[in-house]
Amino acid sequence: MLVPFLYRLDREEFHGDETHWMTSSQVAFDLLVAGDLANSKWREQFYLYTQPQVGKVAIGASLAAAGVRGSGNVIEYEWLLDPALNRERGAVPSDAELWSGRLPGAIAGWLGALMMWWLGSSLGRSDVGLASALLLASHPLWLANARRTGMDAMALLFGLSATLASIKLARSRHPVWWMALGSMVGLAAATKYTGMLSATGAVMPLLQLASGVRSRAALIEVVVGGATVALVAGSIVIGSNPTLHADPLGGLNRSVRFFRDQAAAMRASFPLFSAPVLVGLEIVDRVIWPIGFPMIVDTTLERDLNDTERHLTPGQYGTPTVGLGMATAVIGAALSRWRGQAHPLSGVGAVAAAWFAVCYFALVHSLPIWWERWHLGLVPAACMLAAVGLAWVGKSALIAAVVAQVVASIAIGPSYLNHGFWHLLTSPEGMGLHVVAVGAIITVAATGSGISEWLRARIRFRAVPGASFG
Repeated sequence: MLVPFLYRLDREEFHGDETHWMTSSQVAFDLLVAGDLANSKWREQFYLYTQPQVGKVAIGASLAAAGVRGSGNVIEYEWLLDPALNRERGAVPSDAELWSGRLPGAIAGWLGALMMWWLGSSLGRSDVGLASALLLASHPLWLANARRTGMDAMALLFGLSATLASIKLARSRHPVWWMALGSMVGLAAATKYTGMLSATGAVMPLLQLASGVRSRAALIEVVVGGATVALVAGSIVIGSNPTLHADPLGGLNRSVRFFRDQAAAMRASFPLFSAPVLVGLEIVDRVIWPIGFPMIVDTTLERDLNDTERHLTPGQYGTPTVGLGMATAVIGAALSRWRGQAHPLSGVGAVAAAWFAVCYFALVHSLPIWWERWHLGLVPAACMLAAVGLAWVGKSALIAAVVAQVVASIAIGPSYLNHGFWHLLTSPEGMGLHVVAVGAIITVAATGSGISEWLRARIRFRAVPGASFG
């Protein structure tokens, strides 16, 4: 699984945001190494006071280990300038710098896939865990972000770790898992605030733990444990971010106010952003299955950006395997309930479904559709839910679908930026393998899951007088 994350990492298509993430990371790392926690840059540099610092320190350390030193200033890519002019003004890092800056995110993306395997195994379904890991490691949106300089993959890795800690906590109720949960939640938020999206997988295990409270002692245990989580997480968030040391609440409010004002301005300029139903459909269109509606983001982009316009065209990153697998999980649950059988959304499926629903609801009611990287927290939940549905159909279908996506994603090449659904299908390898995979899913669903026998048992042929059957 490591290969897709590191293969020709320096050749991944450059994104202008990588410039300010790399240079602000260098500034943060240099200030921390020097112990200069009171420097005015912490309060004056936009990309320092509006964002957490753990991810920046990791990127800065990777660059420093490769011998890449910053200028001490944050540089931004000018989107209205030609790429060649940006390169002349030093706003485009070299290939070697890009490789070093991208490495922490790539490693985090790989570890996130392995974490999915661990999560599935911890819930008693190692086959679902492995399929989830492979789907995530070949998902174009996950690869596109993990292979570019940024903090999202690192933050979401800590969020996935928080979900695992909550599962272990619900099972053993050992105090160490309260500490682990608090640490992972804290590191997720201290890396990038979107890291909390993947921690929504902890909702179901924690509800299970709370529902088991039957005594005063158990209630005290849960209250003390929750307080421990809050204390540990808060200490990590504040302690790791020098911009919060002098005034923690004021600093957090400053960050929140920036995002709140940005959201309000976008909704005022484009009222479609205020319609949760349309936002929800746009998320489906971008991440799960292309439906071509509604065209919200596309209508809000600048149209006079010359050669840089292609960088500002959001892609559709949903994959046939994940979309079909999720639909299969829902259909399987409905059929199983109708037939009075155990349905695929029990056990690991219940965790995956709740995880997806909570994360999706949070995205719909925030500001998630400007760029696809804000949807990234939804992808692990979608991959696990898809694996549950495919596993319900049968092992052959599960293997065929996963192999189709893995090989098709490799066929895309070294760059996943804006390469999603259609690129998985239009490559000869991708199209051929998906035809085979869909055929296998339909065949196995009609035979291995007992649907055909169930239908035959309910169909009765009646002889009609005067009729003959050849």
